[in-house]
Parts: sequence; C-alpha cells; structure tokens
Amino acid sequence: MGMEAAENLWPKTRGILFCLLVAVSFTYVQCAPHIEVFIVPHSHGNSQVKHDVGWIMTWEDYFTKEVKSILDTTTEALSANPGDVRCIAKFAWNERSEYGDRYWWLQADDATKDKMRKIIERGQLEFNVGGVAMNDEACTVYSEQINQMTEGHRWLQDTFGMLPGSSWHVDPFGHSSATASLWSQMGFSAHGINRVPEDVKKQMQRDKGLEFVWRGSSSLGRYTEIWTHTLSPHYYPPAEMSFDDLDRGRNMTEIADQCVDVIRKQQDWYRHDLQLITWGGDFSHQHAVVDFDNMDRLMQIVNNNPAYNMTFRYAFFSDYIRAVHSLGLEWDVFQGDFFPFFEGEHTSWTGFYTSRPSFKKYLRECDALLASAESILSLSRFNETTDYEAADLNIAPLRDAAAVATHHDAVTGTENEDTVRDYIRNLDVGVESTTKTLSATLDKQFNRTHGNGVNYAVNNALAWRRKEFVSMEIDFPDARVKDHKGKVVPSQVNPAPVFTQGKKFRLYFFVDIPPLTTNTYTIDFKNEPPKHVKITDKIEELHNGISSFHFDSEDRLREIQLRDSEKKVQVTMEYAEYLSEIGGSQSDGAYIFRPARREDSGGWSVYLASKMNRENFCQQGPGYSMDTAQVKSDSFKEGFDHVITEVGSIEVPRDPNVKDVPLTIRFNQTFTKVPVVVVSANSGTYSQVKVVIVSVDVDNVRVRLQPAQWGGNTIQVIYAVVEGGCHSSSITNEVFCAGRASSDENVDLNGLHAGQIWMTPVSSSSTGYIDIAVDDTCPSRQLRGLLRRDASVQGDISYNYLTLSVPPPIVNSLSQVMTTTVVDGPFVREVQQRHGADYLGWTFIEYKHPYNLSYTELVCQVGPIPEQGKDIILRFNTSMSNEGTFYTDDNGLEIMKRVFSPGHAEPEGANYYPMIQRVFMRDEGEGLQMNVLSDMSHGAASLNGGQLEVMILNDRTTVRTTFRLSLAPIEESARIQRLEAVLQQFPPTLIPTTTVGTLHSGLSALPENIHLLTLRRFDNADKKRLLLRLQHIYAAGEHSRFSVGVKVDLASWLGEKFEWEDMKEMTLTGTQSIDAVDKLVWLTAANSPGVDFKPVAFDGQSVFIQPMEIRTFIVNLK
Repeated sequence: MGMEAAENLWPKTRGILFCLLVAVSFTYVQCAPHIEVFIVPHSHGNSQVKHDVGWIMTWEDYFTKEVKSILDTTTEALSANPGDVRCIAKFAWNERSEYGDRYWWLQADDATKDKMRKIIERGQLEFNVGGVAMNDEACTVYSEQINQMTEGHRWLQDTFGMLPGSSWHVDPFGHSSATASLWSQMGFSAHGINRVPEDVKKQMQRDKGLEFVWRGSSSLGRYTEIWTHTLSPHYYPPAEMSFDDLDRGRNMTEIADQCVDVIRKQQDWYRHDLQLITWGGDFSHQHAVVDFDNMDRLMQIVNNNPAYNMTFRYAFFSDYIRAVHSLGLEWDVFQGDFFPFFEGEHTSWTGFYTSRPSFKKYLRECDALLASAESILSLSRFNETTDYEAADLNIAPLRDAAAVATHHDAVTGTENEDTVRDYIRNLDVGVESTTKTLSATLDKQFNRTHGNGVNYAVNNALAWRRKEFVSMEIDFPDARVKDHKGKVVPSQVNPAPVFTQGKKFRLYFFVDIPPLTTNTYTIDFKNEPPKHVKITDKIEELHNGISSFHFDSEDRLREIQLRDSEKKVQVTMEYAEYLSEIGGSQSDGAYIFRPARREDSGGWSVYLASKMNRENFCQQGPGYSMDTAQVKSDSFKEGFDHVITEVGSIEVPRDPNVKDVPLTIRFNQTFTKVPVVVVSANSGTYSQVKVVIVSVDVDNVRVRLQPAQWGGNTIQVIYAVVEGGCHSSSITNEVFCAGRASSDENVDLNGLHAGQIWMTPVSSSSTGYIDIAVDDTCPSRQLRGLLRRDASVQGDISYNYLTLSVPPPIVNSLSQVMTTTVVDGPFVREVQQRHGADYLGWTFIEYKHPYNLSYTELVCQVGPIPEQGKDIILRFNTSMSNEGTFYTDDNGLEIMKRVFSPGHAEPEGANYYPMIQRVFMRDEGEGLQMNVLSDMSHGAASLNGGQLEVMILNDRTTVRTTFRLSLAPIEESARIQRLEAVLQQFPPTLIPTTTVGTLHSGLSALPENIHLLTLRRFDNADKKRLLLRLQHIYAAGEHSRFSVGVKVDLASWLGEKFEWEDMKEMTLTGTQSIDAVDKLVWLTAANSPGVDFKPVAFDGQSVFIQPMEIRTFIVNLK
C-alpha cells in the first residue's frame, strides 16, 4: 500500500554502502536570504511540557523530581513575561498525563490556577496533541489510540475550554500511516514527527523533503492528508544553543555567532526561509525563569545585529505551521509509514515490537474489558443518576490506566522493572474496580438466582451476533454448563498441557449471544474424570471450515489443503532462537533486535564508516560515533576467490601548511578492468580527513586528501580495491556486482541453493543503487542499475560504493524433539505438542462440526527461558512463492505491503515489521493467502522465500499467545482477516455474578462490514449523552461484496433501545462538531494522484459509511 509513492519520494537506498563523497561547504554572503527562526520552548521526558508517564522512573518519581519543577517554574516565567505579542514567551504543552499534569492541576492552589488560565488566555501556552500519552505507533491498536486521545481532549475541553489544533509525536520509535489518518480525522491541521529511519531523514534533508503532505489512507485518500514537519536532526536544539556554556567562558555573543551559523547551514534543508527550532530536551527548563532570561538575551543580540540577517521569535508549533501555510507552496505527497526505525546498521529498533509480551497482551485484554464496561453502562437501567455516576467513576481508573499504557515507553516494553510493575498495578486496580462494578450492575439488572453452581455473565460488546466457544482455566476435571434459562449448553473439559503454568484443566463452553447483549451461564464443577474425552499420542489431520491441516508420521504439520479444492501448500512449523548480540557497539535488547553473528577467523580487518551520499569515509575513532562495518578478507575470498582484490595502507607525512594533499596509490595487483576503489583516511585519533577520488584506472587511483585539521604527524590512508564485474558464489549463496550498472547484466545463479540470495552491490551512480529483480522463469536473475541523477552534483562525477558480506546470524531450531498429546472430545480436539525444553510448547485447537470456524487456533506457550540473551520465534516454512513480499496490518486498519530489503549489514532486524493484529503471505500465482492473526502485537518478518516468522519472546518472562491460522483464496482471506481481527480483539467478556438473567439490548445486528467501535455514555453537565462510533472494517477494493458503502439508519437502530432527542456528527475524539472543524488546506503537487474522497453528509437520521471510514456521533438522550 503506497510503497511506490514512498520510494518515489525518498528512494530507500538502505544498503550498507561504503561511499566516498565530496563535502559541500557553505559560504555565507551578505545577500543570503533573511531567515525567520521560530523558537519553540519545550521539555521532553516529562512533557512538552511532555510527560513521559513512566520510563526509567515511575510517574510519581518523575512528577516529584522533574515535572513539578518544570511546571511550577514555567508558570512563573510565563507569568513574569506577558510581553508584547511578537516577543511573548511561549511554551508548548504536549501530552496531558492523567497522573502528571492533572495531578499538578489538582494540587495547585487557586492563585496558581488563575495564573495558568491567564497564561492560556494571553496565548502563551499551547496544547499539542492533547492525549493522555504520546502513544506508541507500532504496538497499539487504533481503538486504543482513539480512546486515549478522547480522554485527553475531553479533559482539556472540560478544564480549559479548548482543543489542540496541531500535533507532534517526537519520540515514538517509528511512525505509522494510521496515525496520519486518525490524527487528520481528529481535526489537526498539521503534525510533527521525528524518529524516521536515518537514511530516509538524510534523503529528506538533501531533497528539501523534511516537510510534506502525508496521506494516511489509500481508501480515504485526500480526506486523510495532514501536513507533516520532520524534526531534524532531533527534538533537541542545536548544541550551540547551550546556555550552560556561559559558565565555561563562552559569552552570549559567541553563542549567537555559532547559533546563526548552524541555523543558516540547516536552512538548505527547507524550501522556504522559515525555520523551526525546538528549544529544550529531556527534562529541560527545570529552572525556566533563568532559561527564558538567557533566551531573551540571545534573541536581543540576534535581532539587533543586521549582519546576521536573521530574526528569532518565541513561537508555538502552530505559529510555524500558519507561517509556512501562508506561503502557498505545493507539497509532495507521501503515502506509507516509517518502519522500521533505525539509526545505523547496528541499531534496528525492532526488538520493542515484542518486548514484555505479557504486558502487551494484558493491555489488549484491558481494552476489551473496557469496551464491555462502556456498553453495559450504556445499556443498563439505573434507578438514580447518582447510581450511573458512581458506576462511571468506578471504571474511570481502567480508562486512565489503559490510556497511559499506550505510551511509547509503556506498551513498547522499554521501561524498567519498577515502572512496568507500576503500569500493571494501575491496570490491576482498574480491572478490579471495573469488574466489581459490572458484577454489581448486572446483579441489579438480573435480580434472579439459579440453583447451585458458579455464575458468569458473558458479554458481547459487538453489534453482531456471536456463536462460539469460550474457555477458562479451572481446577476440576469436569463440569456442566447451563444458560440463563437452565438449558444445558455444549461444554468440554480438557487437561491442560504439561508445558503450561496455572490451573490443571481448561473448560470450553458454547455461547450464543445477540448483539450488545449479556447472558449468564451457570457452571457446575465436578470432581470426577470426564466421560467423553480420549487421550492419544497420534494425529493425522485437523479441520476448520475452509481447510485441513495434515500431519506426517512424526505428528509434525506437513501441509494445509483447501477443503473444497485440490489446492494445497506444504507447511512446516518450528520454534527457533536467535542468540543475542551482547556487548560491543550495540547489544540486542528491549529496543533493538540484533542477533549475534558467526565469527570469521583470521584474515585482515578494515573498519570503514559510511552513510549514503555526501558523507565521507572515515576511520572509526573514539571521538565521535558513526556506523561501522567490518570487512574481512577471508570471508570474501571464501566465495569469490576468482575476484581480484587488494587492501593496503599508506602513511602520508604531515604538512600543516597544505590543505589539499594529492596522492597517487599504485596497485600491487594487476586488474583486467577498472576496479572499484574505497579510500579511508584519518590524521590522529580524532581528526577526520575528507577524501576525493580524482580518477581510477587499472593501475592506480589518484585522490586528494583534505584534512579538517592535523591531529598527528601523518595521515593514514586505508584503501580497498575490488575488480569490476558481476559474479555469483554457490559457497556463500551471494551475488557480487562491482562497477557502474549502465545496463542490465545477467548473472548465472546456477548452483545457488534455495532461500534468500544475498546481494552485495557496488554502484557508481552518485545517488543510485542496485536491486535484484526476480525472474523465476529463467536460470538467471537480472541486476538492474536504478540510476537517479542528483541535480546538486555538478558535472559528470561518479562515486563508488562498496559492501562486502557479513556472517550469518546464529539461529538454532528448538523443535527437533517433540512430544505429542491429542485430547479428543465431542466438541473440541487439541493437539498439545511439547518441544524438547519444558518452557516451549504449542496447542492446535479444532472446533468440530457444526462448530467449525474459518481458522484453526494455535496457542503458543513460551517461557521462562533458562537464560537471557535469546529471541524466540515461531517460523512457518512453506512452499508458497511470495517473491520476498508479505503484509502486516497498520495499527489494525489498512494493510501495509512489506518487501524484503537485502541491502543491510544485519538484514534480520532491519526487515522486521510491527504486527499488531495480523500478518499474511500470498502466492499470487496460486491465488492463495496464508493468514496469521494474533491476540497481541509482535514483530514479524519474511527473511526467505515462502517463509514467515513471528517473534514470541525476547526476555525471561512467560507468555501465552493465541494465533488464528488459515489458508484461503485471496478474496476470502480478506473477509477472514478483517472480521476475525475484530472478533479476536474483542472476545466475549466473562464477569462473575451472583444472579442469572440477560441484559438484552434489543438492538439488531449491524451489517457484517460495519463495526460498532464505540458505545459509551458521554454525559456532560447538561445532558445525558451517548458517544457512538461506527467503522467500516474493509479497505476500498479489498472484497467484491464487502468493500462497498453501507447506509445505516441510526434513527431507527437506536430507537430500538434509546429515547433520543438529536444526533450530531463529531470529530473522531467526540469533542468537536464536524461542522466546526477549520483545518488548513494544503496544496499538493499536480503529479500526486489520490482518491478524491468525501464523506457523505449525515442528514441527522442515517449515515452512509464507505470503506475504512470511522464516523463519530454524539447522541443526546431524553
């Protein structure tokens, strides 16, 4: 989805490319344009004021030690400077933490609150985003994001009577397209981001592309566009803008000189003469009065010096947005996301997709419980208003805790142990309070006892009828279950697998629940062996409603076949472990997925550092940090001993008076064609030397050395030379291509074994790269040079990029020994399989006819692993031809196409993507799709042809996660993964009660493609109200029957249950009328086609909902 557009805007030249490039120097002349600099004061780490609601410390510690001081002193600083409008001191306030700024507000005395209100009235403080948390964008579901933003916006509206008009997400570890779509629908005019892949950000800088229009949804097209600013280089100000240096001898004039210099250099990144500078950082402005005083002095010096030709002003993000908008520029359109995020070749931020998996699952369960609680409170009959208010107050802790847990250092699993325990403790409090409230509320609704046994109310929070088995752990070997009418329902008790922790048995019982209805079931536990369950140790096949799973003689899955055709796919499954890279420049951990690699012995090593385009080679030194890669002669020679190579070094004597040193390096080897050359140089420990290649021929390379300064007595020059041409190696399973790819070249791949073929490209295009185009019909594959001329490069200059192979990761199969137990009953069959170690097992679950579903469940139980330093994955090896492509969901909304990118030194971590609800793989030739849905978020990848892997665990905790596996035709798969994702996200909720009965909504079922996303009481001081959201769950063009618009008669549908006065359509957070939204309209380039989507206006009675739409309403009740 949108991958082509993404590549056209910023080509993803992500290879580990060693390049030698000319540095660009800037000359400042009097005619340089006047730059207006927007200084946005902010404090990150605990607000913008951005409140991290937990990370290294808990929110209480952050508040006491950091946040309170920031808020107190900022209030004083702003109050002391009411100022003239142009010079007025301002402060941007981002997240409002339920446990942070509201706590501060409640503690504040009346005088402080009055100061804050006046600051806001004077326009000195602005709210950005306004959610409870700056939520993560890789592990959260769209419903969780919407909920936390709704809580934040509602508090701001109730407390200050205002809503944010702009947003920024400066710290989440990558950015999803769903954020652009949802934030646009919340009414924001513009958005700020920061953590995009390093190579992409540098490409943005080169192309003046840091600002663009982001189209969040291909289905909703221009309706979900939001203008986006990318902070660069980070959310800190330039290092030169450090007032701490005043204590080290620098004066304010020196600071001004250096700030002006760096700002003018950065202006080359933008299409206009405006620049936004974020003034602050982690826990900045704890002494805000002093900080603002220093900034006032700096502004006065800059603004009063005509030679600077620059104006500084305090600003909000929104001030900058309006100034840029007033220029009337046309903007490029980007469609896609910014995953995975990485800062260098060893820092792929993909470990957090899986970190603390049990916490990720718990948040998902809390979100489902909250949905049930909101619908039950909306549908219950309360005798007094105070009864409802008490019930609503009792579920508020769960709303708050669940919202906070979406934070980018919460659900991500990147917080420390004390902090995650605090998150869990708050969720526990919310769950306990909510469950007790629902039990008491339902007991009042039912008010009827029913003999012996234990009663559970089972709530269906969806607007569809549900017929399915639910399950729960129990301590008894048998049970009988009756519904609220006393009728026995199908049930079965199975012994728990030996590899699980917890209770010894699992009870399954069948429920049939109308839309938005709660029915009770009474369970009579029996302490006697089950009569109808058989246990064996062999399995041949399992069935679901669409396909059959066939096993081999060793009880291992071997194939999946469609039940209504002969089409089948060979499938094997295994657990495997990556050994983690520990120590060195970057370890594997909560943030980073970095497998250890097999060691190469002997040979020489050259350490070179590089980044794409206009960056120089330099030798790694302790004085600065750059990406490094190790090149070893023996690993290359092993597979390409026929390719001529040479590596050497030369010492050039020091001459401090010479700024440009010519050097000719004569080769010792005889090259038959012009080779590719890489040169690195340094002078002393810290001094970087720029190298310009003048010419290369078969005998020598001529270079110019330009030392930034002389840090030693000599310049050390290291060079690597590789003969041109294209070659393949069956030993290393690699392709090597060196030299300019001016035309297609065929490379014979005969003898290369199956699986991913690693590409080692060398290109001589200044901004191009080489990729592999797969053609299975030929015994060879074409190497196509994708050349893109950079207009900023003068003349016919070509530069060389060199990469050599890296050792493979250390990954071990854990499924070589497997023990099988088959538990077969009248309704459910389980295949429990333990994998060698006691901490590994999975269970296939088949629901028998007539209870067949469209999928087969796979419950994976993993942990605790005996030692740290392992990443456990579930891997599917199939015969499908997926051409290196697979698909993941985008926060549960639209689907993202993922294509394996081979150009990385460590390709495993760099090719993992977030899987929030589902991942799937297609065989276009066979028209088949294999779907894997999960009840929690994971990292997922397809690193080899026909292969999918999902990371289960990367720490020493224990996790139980449930997958729904299916194989089906592509269009039918769209229906499966769309519908089942919602059903799995919101399973029936079990609530203990003392009475029996039914809370029947009386509401009819909505169409299958329309999901009731929200039904919630949303009272204000004047009215009883409902907040209602309807979502079309299909994307445009995804299914011939279900990807169509649907008209819903809300008046008639709601009238089946509620007496209502009127309805009004709102923005996505339910806090602003859709008619009151006044978003800025941004011009886009004429060559950026997109769906010109417009919602069909709500007529006050019915709504026409189109694919991927979410429509939000406030319903005033009588």
